[in-house]
Formats: sequence, C-alpha cells, structure tokens
Amino acid sequence: MLNLIPAPRGSVHMQEGSVKLPETVTVSLGDFAPWCLEAFAARLDGHVETAENGFITLKKADIAKEGYKLTVTKDGITVEAADESGAVWALTTVTELTAEGEALPIVTIEDAPHYGHRGLSLDCSRHFFTADEVKKVIDQMTRVKLNVLHWHLVDDQGWRIECKTLPLLHETTGTYYTQEEIRSVIEYARVRGMEIIPEIDMPGHTRSMIAAYPHLSCFGEKTELCQFGGIFEKILCPGKDETFEFIEKLLTEVCALFPDDRFHIGGDEAPKTEWKKCPHCKARMEALGLTDYEDLQGYFTKRVVAILKKHGKRAVCWNDVLESKDVDTGNIIQYWTAQHEAPVPAFIERGGKVIFSSMSALYFDYPHGINSLNKVYHYQPVVMGKSYADSPNMLGYEAALWSEQVETPEHLEELLFPRLYAVSEIAWNEAGDYADFEHRAEKKIEIAAKQGVNCMTKDGWNPEGEARVQSAATFIAHMMNPGGIGTPHTDAEREMVRPVIEKFAQIWFRPQDVPEMMKNDDLVGAALNFMKMFPPENDETKGE
Repeated sequence: MLNLIPAPRGSVHMQEGSVKLPETVTVSLGDFAPWCLEAFAARLDGHVETAENGFITLKKADIAKEGYKLTVTKDGITVEAADESGAVWALTTVTELTAEGEALPIVTIEDAPHYGHRGLSLDCSRHFFTADEVKKVIDQMTRVKLNVLHWHLVDDQGWRIECKTLPLLHETTGTYYTQEEIRSVIEYARVRGMEIIPEIDMPGHTRSMIAAYPHLSCFGEKTELCQFGGIFEKILCPGKDETFEFIEKLLTEVCALFPDDRFHIGGDEAPKTEWKKCPHCKARMEALGLTDYEDLQGYFTKRVVAILKKHGKRAVCWNDVLESKDVDTGNIIQYWTAQHEAPVPAFIERGGKVIFSSMSALYFDYPHGINSLNKVYHYQPVVMGKSYADSPNMLGYEAALWSEQVETPEHLEELLFPRLYAVSEIAWNEAGDYADFEHRAEKKIEIAAKQGVNCMTKDGWNPEGEARVQSAATFIAHMMNPGGIGTPHTDAEREMVRPVIEKFAQIWFRPQDVPEMMKNDDLVGAALNFMKMFPPENDETKGE
C-alpha cells in the first residue's frame, strides 16, 4: 500500500523493486509550460533541471482534468497528463513518496480527482496571518492535492487588502496585505496547482468598510472596528445609490488583483434591523415593489453580481442568500448552515452548483471535541435528508477556519492538520478504511513536523469523555459570550436556558451531554447571551 494522502482514486499496479531519484533530477518538459516544475523543484531544494532526455518525461495525453498517469521504472519516470494541473499533481505524488529520501517503488498509478473543488476558507480578517504563513499553509495543502484557498480578507474586525482607490479601508485597520504581497501569494499558489478565491462579504460583516466610510450604512453614523466576533446590525445600505457606486469602484480595483474567475461575496448573517428603519431602504423597496427584506438583499446581491460579471467574475455566495426569490443559478452557493438549508435542494434541482462546507463537520476553528478527525473523514453532503455526493451539481468540499479564537500560526496549524488531510481524501477519492487513513496520517504529520508544521498530536484527534465536552464548552462559551467567562449563574437561570442548551447539544455536542452542560456556568452564560441576541421569533444560530 502506498503511503499517500489522498489515496489514489484510480488503479495502482506495483512491482518488485524501487528506484532512487538522482541527486539532480532532469525533466523533459515536452509540450508543458515550465511553471509546472516550480513546486517540484522547490520541494527538491532546486535540484531539478530541464533536459532533452530527462530522468522524468512529461507527455500530453487524453486524461481527465487534473488527472495523471505516473509510470515508475528502474530507468526513469513517465508522467502523462492532459494539462499542467495533472503534471503538477503527478510530480507532487513523486515528492510525497520520496519525502524522506526514500526510493520510489516500481509502480504505475492512474489517478484523477472525484471533485474539482477541494479547499479551505481561511479567515485572515479577525486575526491576521502573514503572507509567509499563508504560503506555508498553501504549500502543505497542495502537498495533499487540495486546490482552492478561499481567502476571507474582510470582516467586521479588519480590512486586509491594500486599496489604492479607497485607502481609508486599509488605513483604518492598519495591518493588511500589500498588493505586491497578494500577487506573490497568488503566484505561489498557482504554480502549486491552487486557485485563490477572494471574499469580500456583503452586505453583512462589513463594519471595516463602514468604519472607514460611514456613509455606506443606513444612517451614516461613525463607528469603530469590532473587537470580538458576532453578528452586527450595522451593515451596508442597499437603498443608497452611492453604496453601489462605492462597490463598483472597489471591485474594479480588487478584481484586477485576482486572476481566477470566481469571487466570493458572502451574503451571510445580514440582520435587517437597520434596513427596517431606513427611509432609503423603504423607498427602494417601494420602487421595486418588494415587501420582503430578504428580497431586498436579493436585489443587493443581483447588483453586486452584475458588477462582478463586468469584470469576468462568477459570484460565490453563502447559502443564506437563497432566502430571497429566484437566485441566479449562475451563482455558486456555498452550503454552511442547516439554518438556511430548505431552499438548497430546489436550487440544485434548477442546475445550481454547490460547494459543501457544513459547520457540523468542516468548520476547523471548532475544536476536535466538536469536529473530530473521524467525523471529518466520514462527512457526507446531506441536505434535508438527501445526499448530494453523486450529484453533477456538487462541486466539492471546503473546510473553513474562522479566526476569532485563533491568534497564532501555531494554533492555526494545529487546527488544520491533520483534519485537512481528511478533507483531501474524501474530496479527491472517498472515505475508505479509517484505520488505514489514520496510519497514513500519522506518517504524514511526522513529515509535516519536520517541515516546521505544528500538527495536532494523535491523542487530540478524536477526544472523548470529559476532554471532548470541556473543549467544546470552552469554545462555544468564548464564541457566544466572550465577556462573560467565569460568571456564576443561578439554578433558575439554568432552567430558563435548558431549551437552548439542548439545542447546543444537537449542534455541537451530543444529546447525552445535556446534564453535564447544564452544570457549566460559561455555557449557561453563552445560552443566556444567545437568547438576548436571538429572541425566539428571530432565532438564528451563530456559525462564524
């Protein structure tokens, strides 16, 4: 059995014997672009040269997108692929099989991915991670054939893109990526087979825009960046024409930074509280003949999508936007929450494409006590009781890491690895024997550790008992009620929040955990705060 993650999806034929890579590996490029060797050369410390009769020969062949055929003999290696992406993954397989200087087995591998979208959404707004750290994550992701980084660059807590036409955006936040750094990250990802999808969330999660340019909100009051996570009522105003003028100016500059054709515009967690009081929004709704504020958000989304189309971009949105009527199936939907799952099947049946990022398994800011490695590995894309694993409109899987509670690169890496290895395997192939996967993951984290990655140790992959409940409780309490940690609560308060605690158990714990959860003051405080934020008539589970 090959010690590879992801396990090859096609055929593997091994023979007796092995072959060592030469000290300097020569490669015959054939009709392939030279850039497809860049990651391979970097991983071999630059000991790669092109040659007419190389030890490795690249050949064009009629093979599925991103697929490859790798043939290793005692005399050399042949790589067959349809394009550079397949060649990159074939050479990645070579570097993974020789990561510690091992000889390559004599083998023929025919391999291609199940899903075309295999990624991670990385939040660099709530806490900022340097361009070098982002590159480090990208390198580790692409070593296991993950091919998308959804870069969450903007939120209530910070704006992280240098914007030359609207400089108050990055100046108000103070810590950001220069455009040169962004281009460097994009190029670093490209030569490793990865697409970068930027996200500018709208109309909610926009406090960093409004702090810089207050006129974008309904009432134009000055405001500050948020210092903690949450869902905030001050959002962009869809009733003002100047809001869309601003967005057009912004997207004209930012779209030019990102060469790939997908652009995420969020659309999640957008409270309509201010809209309902706003004369501009009221006038807009009357002019459009709208009676539902979700349809006002639908109007907002259509306006932003139209701007993106002018720049050759296709919009990606969270599944919250499906609460408005007649969402264009040209938009890609990213499913994260069962809170807004009811419209998803109809969207898929109309031909709409969906990326699955369910918080119930694929949110990696959640501790392993909530989303364990085993749970990630066995995730299925189920909506309203139906699996979409084999749907042609299912694009793939994307894990997500929101960084409100992730302050250091070491913590970031510990949360990502090895859970991203599980995403890699189920997106490229499918879940197989878990014990076999664990064995390969153990070997992989040993290698990653030598490459400077702070992986979660095996004893933390699948916590049980008190360790599981406590890790989950600590996380949820800090997410729901960061200012109330350590506050004692009465028995009457505990009984009042019992329905919320039971709901927490369904989402983040297990039903049998309720008695233990009821004793936890921090969880009771979180439940009380949840009831204040979301009264019964406006119940909405916080997911980011």
